Amino acid sequence: MISFTRISDNVALVDRVVSHLEEMIVAGKLKAKDRLPPERELAEQLGVSRTVIREALGRLRSRGLIDSVRGIGTTIKSIGNEHFTSTLTFFLKAKKVAVSLEQYHEVRSVLEGKIAELATANVNERYLAFLEGTIEELRRMDEKQEDFPEIDTRFHRCLAEMADNPILVILLDTIHDLLADVRQKVKADPKTREISIRDHTRIVACLRSRDSSGARIAMEGHLAQVLKALKKAIKEAEGA
Repeated sequence: MISFTRISDNVALVDRVVSHLEEMIVAGKLKAKDRLPPERELAEQLGVSRTVIREALGRLRSRGLIDSVRGIGTTIKSIGNEHFTSTLTFFLKAKKVAVSLEQYHEVRSVLEGKIAELATANVNERYLAFLEGTIEELRRMDEKQEDFPEIDTRFHRCLAEMADNPILVILLDTIHDLLADVRQKVKADPKTREISIRDHTRIVACLRSRDSSGARIAMEGHLAQVLKALKKAIKEAEGA
């Protein structure tokens, strides 16, 4: 049975309850699918009111850490990269921060240019075979190109894993998730596929020769072309 530590009667009890439960999740004391006690019981164990518990659970729910289902109760959710994405998206909306497509791509260019540069330090045949396999998939793709976003993402994510920095993988996933709706608009554009095949091939060539500067430049040039394609696709969609 899970044991909870009582929360002292200081100010900001809700904050303390939230922090306490988050620490238990991070420490693995509360795992995915674990069920929390009912509000009344949890309040007694933590030594706070049910009102405090209710508000604290509301915050945890909004952060995607717990899920409440009628008839089942409140359970702990598994933690994935989507938590960072949803939090960032919520922050941008809450602060009414308007981010343009160009600004997203400025961040992506800085991030992925560095990823490509770092990836050259961890080149091996297994990684190269995977990257070349995604390029071959793009070549074999049918006219509908339904799988283009997924194949393209696998190429870029492999590079992030090669960079050997888990934070870069999370940041890349976040940027790709934020741009998911926009990237869907270019999946049926044959020109975009041609750009990706050409530029991905150049990037892999730089990786093979361990040319870190060349890999970064090739990636930055690729993303500049992608930005043009996205803007063109958006303009055509709006016109339609």
